[in-house]
Amino acid sequence: MKLIKVLYYFVFTLFLALFSFSYFIELFFMPTEKQIQKTISKTPGYELKFGSYTWNDTKMGYVSVGNDTAQRVIMVHGSPGAWGNYSEVLEYAAFYNKFNLIAVDRYGYGISGGDQGEPDLGLNASSIRELCKPSKGGRKPILVGHSMGGPIVIKSAIDYGDELEGVISVAGSFDPDLEFNEFYRGIYKVFPINLFFSRELQASNDELFTHRLELKKMSTEWDRINCKVTIIQGGKDNLVDPGNFEFAKGKLTGKDAILTYIPEEDHFIPFMRPEPMLMAIEQMGK
Repeated sequence: MKLIKVLYYFVFTLFLALFSFSYFIELFFMPTEKQIQKTISKTPGYELKFGSYTWNDTKMGYVSVGNDTAQRVIMVHGSPGAWGNYSEVLEYAAFYNKFNLIAVDRYGYGISGGDQGEPDLGLNASSIRELCKPSKGGRKPILVGHSMGGPIVIKSAIDYGDELEGVISVAGSFDPDLEFNEFYRGIYKVFPINLFFSRELQASNDELFTHRLELKKMSTEWDRINCKVTIIQGGKDNLVDPGNFEFAKGKLTGKDAILTYIPEEDHFIPFMRPEPMLMAIEQMGK
């Protein structure tokens, strides 16, 4: 009995540490709002603007910069994550005239409302649809998703792809067979253990608890995609199995798709080496 108890606490501590690691590593890489504002202000005439809309009686917050009459590029963060994860795009002045750059905080995160995470990929896709409006010139928007944002933008392409120019997934998870059966996450939802988690970590735990099942449901729907798709995956990704690239490749056979596999890249492409993502946005917006 004593051995079982020791093993229980060991497993609990280990998974708590691993779960928290991705959150704090993103915080480490992510600049502050003040730093982002300062960088953007170096380009005369542009500033970071905050906005919101209502989805399911919940306030959804986002930031934007660029030409508000131009094609929208809507960026969806991972789990956990925040709009600031896309600082490299928001600070990329070469895009300001051509695009209206928008980074959203998903339901349960940051400046958006929600007391818990939303595990349903369809509802996550629905929650950003309000932003997916054409430009004044009639250009359809581009959706960009990193990590958990990857399957969310793919689900958006499935559910309302005719409203989109296309979607770009960076280090996205798609294959349910490559996901761990994370049954232990149920423990983290129980009082008082849940008190150890920030709001964002609780939202992330809610999402990841059933993520494998959500991917399984979505796996039969890829044939409904009718917009452009770009997949970017690093070969040294330790958080999302690089095998997801081959899964997406098989699902996108015959589609208007560009698949980019970068053997030496890890999970943190948007923070560390954003060039492939910036190039993908540029190419899709031509």
